[in-house]
Amino acid sequence: MDIHSHGGDLLYSWGDDVNQTTTPDMNFTNAAWDGKRGVDGDEYGEYINGCDQAQVKAAAEAACAAIKAVRGQPYLAYQSFFLPALGLTYPTSGASDDWSFSRYFTNQSNTKVRAFTMEFGASEGFFPTWTQMVPIIKDVDAGLVRFCLEAPADIHTPLVKVPSQRFLLRHLAPRLSARALGSVWSVGESPPRA
Repeated sequence: MDIHSHGGDLLYSWGDDVNQTTTPDMNFTNAAWDGKRGVDGDEYGEYINGCDQAQVKAAAEAACAAIKAVRGQPYLAYQSFFLPALGLTYPTSGASDDWSFSRYFTNQSNTKVRAFTMEFGASEGFFPTWTQMVPIIKDVDAGLVRFCLEAPADIHTPLVKVPSQRFLLRHLAPRLSARALGSVWSVGESPPRA
């Protein structure tokens, strides 16, 4: 998770062009497409496996819902290529989230990393004061806890573990409001009392 200010967004790969799930040969490793990506409405679309796309979108949306539950601050989840609030496309190249995700794509012996960028603090601007940061930190805490709970099992390795719910309860729950904590817990589970 790459955390930036300012925007109130949670972005997922890819950033260089619109995602597509049907043509695996249309991807950043295919030199035939060099110089033909990065423009909305062009013939190019960056390949992402449909399962990966569904998982990153679901994880981003779940984190945004947890953030909103803290104080009603809406965050938007979308592909890095778009800025829907401004009605723009915004191609990015060389971002850490795409680089992390691309390592598995180019060499499947690497651990799969579904990386994201969070643009925190939609209404507070680029340089929030400490007073403005306190509620933002609570927003981000709730979003990150939910994000950890959404991590798919196929990316876990002995060196990279998602915290257990017991760990989250002991270390993070005391910092979250009861409303935010309820939105963080998985469906079908009862959240602990705050």
